[in-house]
Amino acid sequence: MGDACPWAEILGVDLSPIQPRMVPPNVSFQVDDIEDDWAYDAPFDYIHCRYLASAILDWPRLVRQAFENTSPGGWVEFQDFDFKYYSVDGSLNEDTPLMKWDNYMIDACEVSGRDGCPGPKLKGLIENAGFENVTEKIYPFPIGMWPKDEKLKQMGAYNLFQRLEGLEGISLGLFTRFLYWSRDEVLVFLTAVRKDLKNPHIHPCYNL
Repeated sequence: MGDACPWAEILGVDLSPIQPRMVPPNVSFQVDDIEDDWAYDAPFDYIHCRYLASAILDWPRLVRQAFENTSPGGWVEFQDFDFKYYSVDGSLNEDTPLMKWDNYMIDACEVSGRDGCPGPKLKGLIENAGFENVTEKIYPFPIGMWPKDEKLKQMGAYNLFQRLEGLEGISLGLFTRFLYWSRDEVLVFLTAVRKDLKNPHIHPCYNL
């Protein structure tokens, strides 16, 4: 974004100090909690929020603060998930460990007070905050290399890699803190989930 818009001043905000050091001169980062009160010096022409599923306690307040900090004529963009897995060919059913894992994750997010499926609600939230000219686009996001379309196949491969690599990390906290599983119970269950993820005959997908 900094390279594409050298005339713009770009601020990135994240809860964790994971920002790169080598960035264009018009890009800066700030470690902050976007659920706190926004206290920026000036409104923004463009606000982009992405992948906050299971992270936000008060979505209406977040979107309202974005509205209050957008310049007249400015734009906001929210990108997020509907983490409810499905398959268009019936290869993923409720009895599979992968589907059970997905349902457990959504339940744990709900118990924690943080929505695991904010995607379908974004349009209504944005309109209710006062934004006009709202457009919603929904994209299927495959997991695995099963799609015939080459672009979707590549997306699915990346998505499978990140799901396998992050499965334990994203599961342990939610399962142990909010569903009261033991650590060993979670790890044993994830073994079956990984088998489903690697099974070429199961074609999971969710929406972005």
